[in-house]
Amino acid sequence: MLNNILQWAGTTALIVMYILMSFFPELHPWNIVAGCIGGILYFTWSFRTANRPQMIVNMAGILVCLAGLMRVWGPMAIDPEVPHQSGIDREIECRRMLNMED
Repeated sequence: MLNNILQWAGTTALIVMYILMSFFPELHPWNIVAGCIGGILYFTWSFRTANRPQMIVNMAGILVCLAGLMRVWGPMAIDPEVPHQSGIDREIECRRMLNMED
């Protein structure tokens, strides 16, 4: 029963991550948080079932998500005072410009 809950909760978290990435880029980094939660849930399931390939995939996903969160909130965080434009920033700026023309 617990394994089933872990898998469904992980699936839900990953679907939330994909929705946030695809339709709500302005909510970054919450997509990374959702991905990390999904990875942790799936890692727990794979550990309980001794599914080593899934353990490796999910540990890699967790590490990538944590590195991404460190870029946002940790000591490696991008300084908001320094001008930079990520792909998300460019997309948001383009949307603003299109809305101002209407």
